[in-house]
This record gives sequence, structure tokens and C-alpha cells, in this order.
Amino acid sequence: MSKKTFEKGKGYIPSWHIPFPSEKVNEHFDKGIPSGTIMQIQSSSEGSWKSSVALQLAGEVQKLGHNVAYIDAENAVVWEESEDGTHRCKWFEQLGVDSTDIFYVKNDFQEQLFEDIKELIQEYDVKFVIIDSIPSLEPEKVHN
Repeated sequence: MSKKTFEKGKGYIPSWHIPFPSEKVNEHFDKGIPSGTIMQIQSSSEGSWKSSVALQLAGEVQKLGHNVAYIDAENAVVWEESEDGTHRCKWFEQLGVDSTDIFYVKNDFQEQLFEDIKELIQEYDVKFVIIDSIPSLEPEKVHN
């Protein structure tokens, strides 16, 4: 494991930005979300479009040529087999995501989450990860 070096006065300069689908929103965020950002979309209610907003951003990341991953902790994504034999998710595609070109991970346990993310980033060059949703993840000990 490499040793992390911390330096004062050295800020992070993003190499690219994730644009929002809306130009008006981009104006307020100075070109979109900077690469390297960890962001949580939060709301007090279910069905408030958190996942949909995250997926719209994922579609924008794909358009930039980067790999995207979706970690499904809620086990809520419905896949269908299309005529050409590929598995597709209509919901993803309605929001601008190429569902044949996304890393999809079913994850139920907190303990495995960060290992999965680390592998996706290091081994598969994933630049954008959606965790849907963190409150759905449980400790593995609850199930054993």
C-alpha cells in the first residue's frame, strides 16, 4: 500500500466536469460537477427523483467517454432481454444511460461496498459510481 502524502496549500484541480442536462443548472455550478467529487443527493422522502438525477448525470459521464457503475443496494432495477440477446434497463435508457455499457453490481452488505468501488475504479477505470442507496445497505452480521 502506498503512503498518502498530505500537503498544505495544494488544492485539487479537476481534470473534467460532469455537465448537468440543464444549462441553467450548469451556470450555477461553474461547468457542472468537478471530477473527483464525492456527492450525496439527499431528500427526506422516497420517490423524490434522487436516483433519476444520479442516472441523468451518469448518462452525461458516458457521453464524455468514461465508465460508469451502478451499485443496486435496493435490488430495484428491472432488466429485460432484448431481441439481440443483450440485457437492457428501460429506466436507465429513458434517463440517457446506455444500459449495455454500465457496470451493474448488486450489493447488499456494507462490508463489501468499498471493496467493490475500489475494484471498479482501479481495475475497470470507472469514473462515476452511483450507490442506490446507502440506507439500504446492512451489515453482513445482521444476516448471519
